[in-house]
Amino acid sequence: SHGPCYLSLVDLLDYETMATYQLTVRATDVFTGRYAETIVNVNVEDVNDNPPVFSTAFYTQSLSESS
Repeated sequence: SHGPCYLSLVDLLDYETMATYQLTVRATDVFTGRYAETIVNVNVEDVNDNPPVFSTAFYTQSLSESS
């Protein structure tokens, strides 16, 4: 029968580490040993998961009026 297939993660995916994954999914019949395979492409979205980092706490800049 055809039914849903669920993939689960054992860890978080990080866009900065790897933006795409290509998985080979295999379904095997336990009685005959016959199987079918397909490729699943996973695109990881880039989310703002890291706060900005600044080298100093405050920045000061002066600008003349004639600029």
